[in-house]
Amino acid sequence: MTTLLKNAWVYAPGGVIQGGFVAVDGPVITYVGAARPEGVFDCEKDMSGRLLLPGLVNAHTHAAMTLLRGVGTDLPLQRWLFDSVFPVEGRMTAADIRAGTALALLEMLACGTTSFSDMYFFPWEAAELVADCGTRVYPVGRLDLDSEGLLLFTNDGAWMQRILHPSHEIEKTYEVTVAGAVENAAAELAAVRSVDGEPIAPARVRLLRKGKETAELSVTIHEGKNRQIRRMCAAVGLHVKRLRRVREHTLSLGALPEGGWRELTADEVRAFEQEK
Repeated sequence: MTTLLKNAWVYAPGGVIQGGFVAVDGPVITYVGAARPEGVFDCEKDMSGRLLLPGLVNAHTHAAMTLLRGVGTDLPLQRWLFDSVFPVEGRMTAADIRAGTALALLEMLACGTTSFSDMYFFPWEAAELVADCGTRVYPVGRLDLDSEGLLLFTNDGAWMQRILHPSHEIEKTYEVTVAGAVENAAAELAAVRSVDGEPIAPARVRLLRKGKETAELSVTIHEGKNRQIRRMCAAVGLHVKRLRRVREHTLSLGALPEGGWRELTADEVRAFEQEK
């Protein structure tokens, strides 16, 4: 579906365009400029002078993330955000924000992204799945592109930062199907104490099912280092065929179908914050 956003103040790398246009084809920005682009669009929206920042949701955070790209890439996501991004964000001047935002926009326009999620290394399709929830929501953490299962979204930024902070040590449980030398897979995986030279806390591992060449394991971790379970499996000679998150702290995926969503109850929110 092609959409034309018109009559907007548009923040572009060259400055703010008054009465500008942004054209979008599905998830891709196809045009940003002062003149109306050629062609016919499926939908046109009059923005009535509202400010558009193509591809950006939070200029402070995105500017900090862009300026810090390549710094601390060996850190897990939560530590990178709290130890690197958020402290820099709090000290940024107006000039810093303008430079970082302009750079982020140049990168996004170059690759054609429109989504907040791509800046957070998160596939834009997941945001589309909750588009009908009635408000703009953001992912609490992430799932790797080749993983599946439970993912929380929220419109409460303060709640999200509390949950993501490493001090909470939120447990996450995954069902992992592995192939290889599976005879002692659970014990060997539970014994892993480092990945690629980086110390990790021990995981709780249970054998759910075992076949001749594959096994299904339940793996619970709380550190959330980048691709931690896949790296742990690789360290003991196991190949991950499927990785599915089924529980996060007090919340379980249950029978929620793939691509489905539901609202948390007030009791679930309270339990999630209170239980340790």
